[in-house]
Amino acid sequence: MCTMFSRKSRPPPRSSVLVPLYIYPDPGVWDPLYTAIANHPTLTFILIINPTSGPGTTSLPDSDYSRETPKLNAFPNVKTVGYVSTNWGKRDFNEVLKDISVYSGWERISKVKGLCVRGVFLDETPATFSVDGMKFLEKVKAALKFQPGLGFDPLIIHNPGTISDPRYLASANLTVVFEGSYSTYKSAKLHKSISAFQRSSKLARESTACIIHGVPTSAQKKIGSEVVSELRGLAGSVFVTGLDADYYAKFCEGWEGFVTEMDK
Repeated sequence: MCTMFSRKSRPPPRSSVLVPLYIYPDPGVWDPLYTAIANHPTLTFILIINPTSGPGTTSLPDSDYSRETPKLNAFPNVKTVGYVSTNWGKRDFNEVLKDISVYSGWERISKVKGLCVRGVFLDETPATFSVDGMKFLEKVKAALKFQPGLGFDPLIIHNPGTISDPRYLASANLTVVFEGSYSTYKSAKLHKSISAFQRSSKLARESTACIIHGVPTSAQKKIGSEVVSELRGLAGSVFVTGLDADYYAKFCEGWEGFVTEMDK
């Protein structure tokens, strides 16, 4: 009798960890994030800074954000981006530009080294094509060129939360092609739809992101390697949480396991 040994399967491609960091930075609250970043120095973290559904009404963030954001930017494997709402492309463009300008001003106005972001996360971008939607996103992209406080070649992330019209893709570096529950992702077999979209639109894996919440309790201590492996093969940036309510309000029990799976 002979025994057959299969060749060890290749690890999935590398992906960044995309974190909707909507957790208020009271002292110690972001410690699980600092620990993960420090323990995984070859893993890239893209962190969405969101003081108050945007930068807020003041030119600089409050003392807690001013204290904690520079700590994140001190890590070489971190890129921070500022949250900006677009209301599906219907928000007044001047209000969007104002938010972007506030983020840009952090570095120029503040005396705190490292208080800055290096791009924007445009939430609720349109998915269905319209001429107005296209013009809106193109104007945002053009405006970012004149925001020196965001650094050279700022990162632009679109979040339609679903597969969007491919004509919008040129206005972003990264597009979130799914944001939703684990049950929806699996039942709708969205990995097949996303793969087909990437092929038809010639969109590179690195230019897509997936955000999934509500992973079953049974997998939360070590968020399923099967889930993360599939997502890494599908998207260049990934976030997974076991929380099924207030998804981005805290780090879930499986946070460490998720980051470890992302770094394998």
